Amino acid sequence: MASSKRDRKYMKIAVGEMLKSRAEHTIRIDPLVGAVLVDPSGKELGRAHRGHLRTGHHAEFTLLERMSSNMDLTGSTLYVTLEPCIIRNFPKVPCAKHIVNARIKKVFVGIPDPSYKIMGKGINFLQKNHIEVDFFDLDFVEQIRKANKDFIEQHENEEEKFSEIAEEFEGISDKTNEPVRTASLKDLSYEEIRRYLEVRGKEHKIPSEELWNYLTKLGFLYRDHPSEGLFPTVAAILLFGNDPVDFLVQSKVLVEAHKGDKITTEDFSGPLLQILNKVEDFFKQNVRSITEIKGFNREKNLEFPLEALREAVVNAIVHRDYSEGARVHIKAFENKVIVRSPGLPPKPLTLEKMRSFEAPPYSRNPLLAITFHYFEKMEERGAGLEKMRKLMVDNGLSPPRFDFDSGYVVVTFFGSDISGDLIRISEELMIKLNDTELKIVEFVKKNKRVTSSDIRKILGITRETANQHLKKLIEEGIIEKRGAGPSTYYVFWGS
Repeated sequence: MASSKRDRKYMKIAVGEMLKSRAEHTIRIDPLVGAVLVDPSGKELGRAHRGHLRTGHHAEFTLLERMSSNMDLTGSTLYVTLEPCIIRNFPKVPCAKHIVNARIKKVFVGIPDPSYKIMGKGINFLQKNHIEVDFFDLDFVEQIRKANKDFIEQHENEEEKFSEIAEEFEGISDKTNEPVRTASLKDLSYEEIRRYLEVRGKEHKIPSEELWNYLTKLGFLYRDHPSEGLFPTVAAILLFGNDPVDFLVQSKVLVEAHKGDKITTEDFSGPLLQILNKVEDFFKQNVRSITEIKGFNREKNLEFPLEALREAVVNAIVHRDYSEGARVHIKAFENKVIVRSPGLPPKPLTLEKMRSFEAPPYSRNPLLAITFHYFEKMEERGAGLEKMRKLMVDNGLSPPRFDFDSGYVVVTFFGSDISGDLIRISEELMIKLNDTELKIVEFVKKNKRVTSSDIRKILGITRETANQHLKKLIEEGIIEKRGAGPSTYYVFWGS
């Protein structure tokens, strides 16, 4: 659901201000950032952009400490296009602290920090200091991401660990960064690591000290002290573990296939990317198919777009809460598929935003998210929900429904209420048919087989007219004639 007119007004101003930003570095790309400050009554107090008054000054610092230093900002609202920073070189103060010190009541954030090592830490800091946080609407988010495309890509390819971030700036989840002290390097799959290095364009020898140092920088390995051994982190076990379930029982995915009164269950385990492949095979075997007639050709596909189901499963295993022992749970019924993911979304994501497909790019486990992005298993951050909606609607189905239930995020895909095999006539054929012929097609769908007598009775037409319509449907490759004489009947072609 879109924000209020007033909020959208200031989001638009902040985006416009962002485009005026001035860079300070020549060896790396600086973000474009704009900010607007509004008092409790809705009156604008000021606006600023990065480098507004002096090169290197952040937009929030300029707005709060230079342009509004003599004002009482208690209860004000700040609109800023990028998540406030959480670290500055001494003696500079991070923008998140400036916001808290100014007693701001609410902050609207355009996009989270694109660094998977920093994302969410500024937002968390504000929330822990009792500041309400919300996101810009997605149309503005798209403008911000487009303007900062090079800056975002720079951080998606980053490899240095930000070890200097203070503990007070705890991220949205530290579970996947925790070391698994019962595991060792021998518990990691060299094949999975090789695949990862390949998509990253790296050629480290496996195993080697150079490789372990590289994975340590990325946060996949942890060392308490330079003289001590390395431990895989939770993220490393989930992505590269030989048997992740040995250390993380919650890494399993439970699947159920409901066919009539029969329920078949199975547990999928292994590295997350392998689990995704297993789930896709499960869908292909257990989700109802739909046959599309294209002239004298028939194409068989899943009733639900596989890409939409895959997106829901990726979200479930990447964004879930791994601090709990619960598992991702997938149920396939004849006319619906349900995907349950443990853990509610991290604030400020809401059910309302998810149901309106306006949820911005924000992950509980950024390291898992960026890895799936490298493997092209995730859309550009923030595009997944809208992709699911569009795929379902384009296939003539209802958009997926989002719910919260007993600590789970639940995504439900609804199919047709018709039992048994599903038939669809291609769009190219449908536009060639008149109203009477369309009614005959629907009658065949419902009854599987029809006679000329059936058609005459249902539509109130003559034998000659019925036969003319049936002849056309045969010529177009939609139906075919079976039997002879009084036993003649008609079915969909190839049935």
